[in-house]
Amino acid sequence: MAKGDFDDARKHFEQALRIEPSNAEYHSGYAYLLDQLGHKEEAAAECETAVRLAPKSPQAHYGYGAFLEKHGKPEEAIANYRQTLQLDPNHVDAHIDLG
Repeated sequence: MAKGDFDDARKHFEQALRIEPSNAEYHSGYAYLLDQLGHKEEAAAECETAVRLAPKSPQAHYGYGAFLEKHGKPEEAIANYRQTLQLDPNHVDAHIDLG
């Protein structure tokens, strides 16, 4: 993906979040994008927001776990993967990542 594509995607996420700021999926997607752009602290905050907004969302916990694992925080990642599996025992990716 070219840098311009990322910039365009960022604008669209920001617009979507202005319209619907309580959408945890948007925050999770935006976190992934920010991480790809190298904005680690902002991405972490978006992951935390997604989990806060949707504490029963396995995908929010899984996304945060993947972020934490990528950034060298395995214990915190494991906790999020385990929470993912408590919410969705059939979440294949969480099983794989815990393995």
